[in-house]
Amino acid sequence: MLTEANRVLKPGGRVILNNIYSLRLRNEAMFEDIMELIGFRVIKEYTGEVDTGKDYRSQLVTLEKRHDIDTDIQTIMDTIGKENFDGLRFSKIKSSLKDSRKIIRQFILNGQEIPIKFNPEDQAVLEEEESILAEGNETKVQFGSIESIPREEIVNRGFIRIRPAKNYLLFKKLEKGNGVVTVR
Repeated sequence: MLTEANRVLKPGGRVILNNIYSLRLRNEAMFEDIMELIGFRVIKEYTGEVDTGKDYRSQLVTLEKRHDIDTDIQTIMDTIGKENFDGLRFSKIKSSLKDSRKIIRQFILNGQEIPIKFNPEDQAVLEEEESILAEGNETKVQFGSIESIPREEIVNRGFIRIRPAKNYLLFKKLEKGNGVVTVR
């Protein structure tokens, strides 16, 4: 990944590494040293834990390309040195998210709330998803449970009801994007 980032970036260009919620760099200081060795600098202002509470969490690392690196993997590994490989390893942490598929509108990085700016198409999909979720949840509350919603109400509102396991789900296909919205 770093050789590809080196290829497409000019000096001063930045790349963002976003680890999934259950992985963390094992040794951040050693990782930073390795990045310096191979031509990147960690931008601390845009590096850290990203958090929205229960819906999203990850470790974000922003790198700035300082100079070109040799794209031969063996040369890069020799530059890093076997004794520093721990800086490229990850640790798995026990963590879970409530709804990892939910689109977020902002996140917190290093104590600063950062809003997400969507392009017009993604903004429309986000608004459609939120509208479908609201309608599905209101319908569920109105009838007490998904199971209790009359079939004709489900059809009239454009939902489909399924029972893949113990509990029923509602889902509805997006009109402005690919995929479906699931109401639990």
